[in-house]
Amino acid sequence: MKSKKLLTGVLSTAFLLSSIAPAVSANSSVPANEEKTASILSVEQQESETTELRTVTTAAEEEAIAAAEISRDKAIEIAKKAVTIPADYTQQGVSFHTNWMGAESVWQIEWRKESRASFHEIRVTVNADTGEIAGINVWNHNMDQENPPFPPKYNFDGAVDIAKDYINSIFPNKTDELYLDPMSKEWFENRPFRDYGYANIRFQQKVNDIPFEYNSVNVAIDGNGEVVSFDYSWYENVDFDSPEGIISQEEADAIFADSIDMELRYIYEPYRMNGSKDVHLAYVPKSQDGYRYYSNYYRILNAKTGEWVQPNGMPDQSNVKVPDGPLAEKPSSLPDYGGKTLTQEQALERVKSTFNLPGDVELSRANYMENSYREGLPIWSFDFQQQGNSRYPSFLQAEVNAETGEVLQFYNDNVWRFYEENKEVTVNVSEQQALEKATEFVKKVAGNRADHLYATAPANHYFNDDQKPRFYNVFFIRKENGIPVQGQGVEVMISSETGEVFEYRLSWNDLKLPSADQVIQIEKAKELFLEDTHFGLNYHVLMENNGVVSNKDREAIVVYQPSYSPVPKYLDAVTGIWMNSETGKPLYEPKEATDIEGHWAEAALKAMVDYDIMEVVDGKLNPNAKLTRAELIEIFVKAIGDRYYYYDGRESLPFSDVAKDASYYPYLYQAIDRNLIDKNQKEFKPDELVDREYMAVLVVKGLGYDRLAKVDGIFSSKFKDSNQITAKGHVGLVHQLGIMQGSTNGNFMPKKEITKAEAAMTLYRFLEKRSEL
Repeated sequence: MKSKKLLTGVLSTAFLLSSIAPAVSANSSVPANEEKTASILSVEQQESETTELRTVTTAAEEEAIAAAEISRDKAIEIAKKAVTIPADYTQQGVSFHTNWMGAESVWQIEWRKESRASFHEIRVTVNADTGEIAGINVWNHNMDQENPPFPPKYNFDGAVDIAKDYINSIFPNKTDELYLDPMSKEWFENRPFRDYGYANIRFQQKVNDIPFEYNSVNVAIDGNGEVVSFDYSWYENVDFDSPEGIISQEEADAIFADSIDMELRYIYEPYRMNGSKDVHLAYVPKSQDGYRYYSNYYRILNAKTGEWVQPNGMPDQSNVKVPDGPLAEKPSSLPDYGGKTLTQEQALERVKSTFNLPGDVELSRANYMENSYREGLPIWSFDFQQQGNSRYPSFLQAEVNAETGEVLQFYNDNVWRFYEENKEVTVNVSEQQALEKATEFVKKVAGNRADHLYATAPANHYFNDDQKPRFYNVFFIRKENGIPVQGQGVEVMISSETGEVFEYRLSWNDLKLPSADQVIQIEKAKELFLEDTHFGLNYHVLMENNGVVSNKDREAIVVYQPSYSPVPKYLDAVTGIWMNSETGKPLYEPKEATDIEGHWAEAALKAMVDYDIMEVVDGKLNPNAKLTRAELIEIFVKAIGDRYYYYDGRESLPFSDVAKDASYYPYLYQAIDRNLIDKNQKEFKPDELVDREYMAVLVVKGLGYDRLAKVDGIFSSKFKDSNQITAKGHVGLVHQLGIMQGSTNGNFMPKKEITKAEAAMTLYRFLEKRSEL
């Protein structure tokens, strides 16, 4: 059975990246859309559609364009028929790409309309061999909508209707082929507050009533209900296997449950949980393909044979024998530098004695960083260049701990040049040999940590049409107390031809690890995991060994596979509760507060709870409780759009009365970064109760009008108690904007301490007014 002809595109949102086509397991390919791996030839066109192609850089690239069945002009013609290009859009460029979304080569044509207040772009991708539409992407961005309306002008069902109407407006009746991805609602209800002004509604195709998630449509909608981006992902000419003869759901569930082995793991994700440096104990299923990270557990079960398979349909098995124990029973010692900081020469010698640098390599830069990005460690950083026989020099880079002489990182981009200049792959090093070579190398370079490092199975990496791996990635995971530490360890990249180490990377933080004495039983963890994970039917497109779907003879088999969660999460090993990895808060617990019904500020309080600005504890919000400065700063930073924020420990807050382990510490950093609080004061007074004048000043700073409010006479305060107000301009401004009111007797009461309810109402009005301003 062939799929109906639709459209394809590149999915751009974080949600889609986490839930679209499956990862490629151990036999993963080099990502086809990465700049290093794809051959990309650009043609810049400002106004004219007749501009000729620039001189291409290599004969291989010229050959690819010459071999394409669809010419550049024909591709433009096809693109114009696929989507209506408004008259005020200008064609900006045409580019040619190889190895793109399963296609051997594609043309990409872009049109734009832009001004000082907006940016709009339409991009159409055309398969250069078949003439099929390989992508349509639409972006609409108005600069005056940086602060979306609060609350959004639609609920989830309203967003779905908007998305359907938009699809029908461009391609009538296409929604008949689509069904709503159920994960869209989960993402919508659990999206972080910074994304409250947007909805991503995703649809998938169903064939024989079985989801085919490769073929999907995503519509992103802003808070005004306007479509801001539109993306298709659609494989053409797919042969769908008949679902006849598949095993039952009950049989599949039993196989799935029998295959799951849970393990305890330390989870350390500072880039997510608001910059928190806390380490959490979590239960995760053991990965079948190495386990540096755990996000979404993924395996494919052939629905007809009941066997676990790889993305290419072959049996999921590895002959590599991975040792169980650490690389060494005892650590080795690093060179003794007498407690002194390494000189440039000493650090450089550490690099040269560790890695086999080519003879024609030249040092191009040496840099000493006393307070580096690595938790403030002093490091030496070196850049090298190697001319070799190439037109362009190769780039090598290394980092060394300037206190200990430990090599932290090494990178040689010859690994990518090797791909480009040598199409034929000669594998002289097997997976097993790669593991052994990597093990010996790590024991030599990171011997001081070898007793905490454990090997995992190598991952094979391919390039373009290769059927043999170009290199292997071997990760040695860090374990403490016998428990793996997520993302921590040593990664080594080894050439399959020479066994040479092209890349080495140490990830190791000084962590405070929680006790594992009170964790739930592993059997209970497995039960909770199976309850949360749906193992359902899907169509899976068979891939080549390199992870690329063939441009011809695309075959889709019926499989069972775990569902994907669009929300990053982990199973807390102590409480047995699923936690949101971004917020560090329980994922499925109801947000309703039992003590706000009938309250004068109920609507504002409920909004603060719904958007995770204020936290419900034991079912209560305590709306009449007074707020401290620390509490207000935390909820205010969340209200103005809590960003990903990572505090790496290099700097300390200037306040003598704030502890580094305080839960609100990252929020104070954001507040300083956004000029909400004065970083020059010696104390922050986190436990001092907040008064109304302090709140007024904070609101004005959040709007960006602090300097304006300080100008005498612009925003006067006409309250009876204005003689008690210091920041008269700030109070006058928030009053004129209707964000904060005075009392019925004409007083502002600047020194009156505010409650959660009063703060909620002020924040609600602030968010409403901010979108208007």
